[in-house]
This record gives sequence, C-alpha cells and structure tokens, in this order.
Amino acid sequence: VDLYPDVALGRIACESKIEVETVVSKIINYERSTFNSSWFKKILVCGGDTFPMDSAGVYEGEYLNQIVLNIMHDFKGMKLWASLGNLSATNIKAKINEGVGFIDFSGHGNEASWATHPPLNGKQWIGFTMFDILGLSNGNMLPVIFIDACSCGRFDEGDCFAWKFIEKTNGGGIASLAASGIGYGIPGNPAAAVLGWMEVKFFYYYKQGKEVIGDTWTACLNGYINTFRFNMGSADYKTVEELILFGDPTLRIGGYSGGELPVIYIENPAEGYFYVNDEPWMKTLFGRTIAVGKVTIRAVTQNVGRVEFYINGELKSVDEEAPYEWEWNEFAFGRYTIKVIGYGEYGNAEDEISLFAINLG
Repeated sequence: VDLYPDVALGRIACESKIEVETVVSKIINYERSTFNSSWFKKILVCGGDTFPMDSAGVYEGEYLNQIVLNIMHDFKGMKLWASLGNLSATNIKAKINEGVGFIDFSGHGNEASWATHPPLNGKQWIGFTMFDILGLSNGNMLPVIFIDACSCGRFDEGDCFAWKFIEKTNGGGIASLAASGIGYGIPGNPAAAVLGWMEVKFFYYYKQGKEVIGDTWTACLNGYINTFRFNMGSADYKTVEELILFGDPTLRIGGYSGGELPVIYIENPAEGYFYVNDEPWMKTLFGRTIAVGKVTIRAVTQNVGRVEFYINGELKSVDEEAPYEWEWNEFAFGRYTIKVIGYGEYGNAEDEISLFAINLG
C-alpha cells in the first residue's frame, strides 16, 4: 500500500435518522449561506505548553497556533492561550458562539476531550470536552476544526470529540480533522513532522487554493508522503493513516457564491393548467395540473450540465445538453410526481411537480 489516497474520504458517523437529517441540513445551509459572511473571516486558536519539560522551552501548542495565524494572515485571529491566562472552556465556548470560520486546537486529547498545559506546568490541565460542545449555541456559524491531539478522532467506540462538533444541533462545527489514535508530536520543534506538520499544512494548502475540504485533506496526506517518503518511520506511517476527516469531503470551505450554485425548475408543464397533447388549454380549479396525452417536461436551469427526469421516483431519461427536456408519452392513468435533478460543478438542485395524467398510449 503506497498510502496515497485514491479518493477523498469523509466520515459522517451518524447513528440515527435524526442525526443524518441534522448533518445534511447543516451541510446544505453552510454551503448556501456562508459565502461573504463576516464571521467566517475569523479564526480561533487554542494552545499552551504541550510538552512542558522540553529543554528548548517552547510552548508547542502556541507555537503551532502562531504559524497557523501567520498563514491565515487575512483572517482575524483570536488567541486563547495558556500563557495569556485566557484559555478556558468558558472562553472557548464564548468565542465559538460569536462565530468563527476556523478553529485550531493544538495540545493533547482523548476520545472525549482536548486539553493542554500552562507554561512549565505538566500537572495542570486546561481543556474542552464533549459536554462543553453540547453547550454551544453558534447556530449556522459553523467552523472547520483541526485538532492536533491524540485520539480526538477515535470513531470506533462510539462518539468522539471531533465528531461531536459535527452532530451537534444548533451549532457545533461543519467539518473536523483529528487523529484516530495516539498522535505524535516533537517537543521543542513541533512543526517539523508528524501531526504538527499536518496541522500547519492543512491551513497552508487551504490558502493555496484547496477550498474543497476533501482536496485539502488529500493534499495533506500527499504532501506528507512526498516530503518524508525517503525517511519514513512507523510514526510517519501512523500519522498519515490516522488523520481522519469528519464531514462531507465535497464541502466547499466558506460556501458558494449564489452565482455558482446550480438552479433548476420545471417550466413545462406549468402548475395549475389543463393540457391536451402538450398544449395548455385552460387554468384549472384549485391549482391542479392535469395532462391528457403526451407532455413535454422542460427544465430551465443555471450552472447545470446534466439533467435527470423521473416519474414517481423512476429514472426515465437523462439530458446532457440544453434545452433540457424529455417527452413523456407512455401509458398513464392516475396521479404522478414528475421530478428533475440538475447537476453542476458545485452540486445539484431539484424540482418536482404533481399532476394527474391520462395517456392511453
């Protein structure tokens, strides 16, 4: 196995229909409403002295946070650092609830929490837990989160810290990256390799134009392998294998502008008309649509390159060239649902109409 990713893989670790509905709704709302939002242009960094007893005296978490802030120079950076005395669960919640586009956690962790140390004090812990995530109320202001810590992405035994942000209702996060097991760090020089390298490069590749999060994730893995491939040890292999993306890998970080999203609606048949062999004869009572004989289903689109036509959920035709239309001319008697789905570079859109059809063939 060469470890190079063939596809972008994101985990949506839902355990119920309600969780699926929550996460899908968050993704759709994020991509449609985030673009040009002022809150997105803010980044929160949380760190401390990851390895208090290192001989270099470096506060590794804060050191990595600062590199990230330098990369994200056009974002408003907010520091919650142990050395500043402002790192606490209360302050983390408050900043997230104000709205941020990104969060960078750098320190230690387990399945249920992230934490770090004050300077030169390995006995004291300052952290943020899954229970704190449950208390968030940031609504649709959903950050992308990188967690440089052990096991915050351990998904094989129930919920984990990284996933908890994504499944959270009325807030939380939109996507997160974290290690699924023990993560490695380098005391005194944390950005040189392993998880600290990944932390910094995630933001670097985003700023280099990798705005679809699956592309950002694969760029991190490819970049790591290409950088260290002639001198990779067990810690390097583990670092590549355990960096997990939670969320939709096709997610566009920062959302789409309205001009990029696909749009589609059914132009013909029009709601509330009586049709005979594809010709509208008159308006009907109560807005019902009735068709006798054949009917041409015509879709008006924007930013679409392919349209699928469905009758009662059955795919009937595919059109890959405008005008997007299909003639429905087969036996029919009763109420039917006509549905069209348009596919574009940045997602898909759909529309449907209900009508009573009579066609004896």
